[in-house]
Amino acid sequence: MGDTSVGGDTGVPGVHGGSMNETAVLVAVVAAIAVVVGGIAIIFFRRLGRRRRDAMARLADGAGALADKQGGHGDIEGVAFHYRYFAGSRNQPSFLDVWIDYRGRRALTVRPETGFDRFFKRLGIAVEVQTGERAFDRAYYIETDDPYWARQRMGDSALREAFTAILTAGFGRVAAAKAKLTARWSPCQLNDIEDPAVVRQAAERLVAIAAALAIGEAAPGISLAQGALAGRLVVLGAAAVSAAGGAVALGFGLVVFTPLDEVEVLLETLPWSVPAWFFFAFLAAMALRGRSGSHREWLVAVLIALPGAFLSGWGGVSLYNGWQDTSVPVVHIAPVDSKRFTSGKDRTYYVTVRSWRGRAQGEELSVPKRIYQVIDPRRTAMRLVVRDGALGYPWIESLAVVDGVDAGADADAPAR
Repeated sequence: MGDTSVGGDTGVPGVHGGSMNETAVLVAVVAAIAVVVGGIAIIFFRRLGRRRRDAMARLADGAGALADKQGGHGDIEGVAFHYRYFAGSRNQPSFLDVWIDYRGRRALTVRPETGFDRFFKRLGIAVEVQTGERAFDRAYYIETDDPYWARQRMGDSALREAFTAILTAGFGRVAAAKAKLTARWSPCQLNDIEDPAVVRQAAERLVAIAAALAIGEAAPGISLAQGALAGRLVVLGAAAVSAAGGAVALGFGLVVFTPLDEVEVLLETLPWSVPAWFFFAFLAAMALRGRSGSHREWLVAVLIALPGAFLSGWGGVSLYNGWQDTSVPVVHIAPVDSKRFTSGKDRTYYVTVRSWRGRAQGEELSVPKRIYQVIDPRRTAMRLVVRDGALGYPWIESLAVVDGVDAGADADAPAR
């Protein structure tokens, strides 16, 4: 009788027809799934693109403007206006900008007032222009470099109504700066825009605002920009120097004069670093206060100074402790009990050696990769040259691997 088994010999050693058929079916199924998923993705993104193009076309029709890829432009009574829509990215939220040219030399921003603004107004750090209309002053926050001029201009009820109309339509701020008068809605999805005429309506009010601001443009004012610039430079410069200097000190302190107890050094510097940071925050508030944007500048300065205070304390103590050390170096031969590494963007390598200071958990040391690779726990030892430190924090002057040392051995001797 002939062979009646299914899936006979394929002619390939070790491979039978049945397994080849199963593989072919599996490949076909995977390919079919990939085609279906790819097709769905193509259809989805095409529909998404079509919806966006339709929404941009409706926006252009509502604005009575000529559209381009990301926005469009038009004019209102001879005044050109522009708008741009940005769908957003990983680092920037979506927004819709509407703007006209602005020839004024004074900066002005009107936006909804936040709890952050109110808190710093109560502290006396931020000082905002008040228009005299209680409802407007409670709802909106005015930032300017010339409070006298802004107070005079914002006293115009028609001007306040124009700002209010834009801000209640969905826009988050109106800003006059850098030769533009801009209304920004952010974040903004195209389907959030219920009325496609919102762009033209915003542009019409921007034209009215520009005309109202121009009336007082020639009037004398009291600009705080020049005096504030010096204060900002001093405060931000001090914060930046503390952060950069602290980073350099920490780098040298932990790499060149590595303390055995890094965390202990950090914790013991906190009683100095924390009060120093609070003192800087107080001085920064005194130097920056008095303007509508003072609280934002203060926040930037103290956030830069925060790591600076800790880095300067930790790094400065570690650097001084090693740099000014005059103690006699001592050699310790310490058997290696274990080793490990941490994964991440860059690997860090550690070994744990038997403590010569009576610590049951041993001494964990950070070592270069080249040393880590030749270490065999319980078969090798580390030769450590240790100094006492000018401030009493022992630090490692040098380390090396010692081969063929008995795991139970431990030797201390002055370095030669």
